[in-house]
Amino acid sequence: MKEDKKVVKQVRKKFRSNLKSARMHYRKEVRTLKKLILKKEDFENQPKILFFRKRKQS
Repeated sequence: MKEDKKVVKQVRKKFRSNLKSARMHYRKEVRTLKKLILKKEDFENQPKILFFRKRKQS
């Protein structure tokens, strides 16, 4: 009985740590994707921004 409890405790601990590492990995991926998307949007919007700056200056 005590051995079963120990095994269950170890399995739960391992599961939680795996879950935690999976969450951390997912969050890191989301962060990098957001950065890439923002960079891409900036790159695409650059001609528009330059156009409006030129209009403002003249």
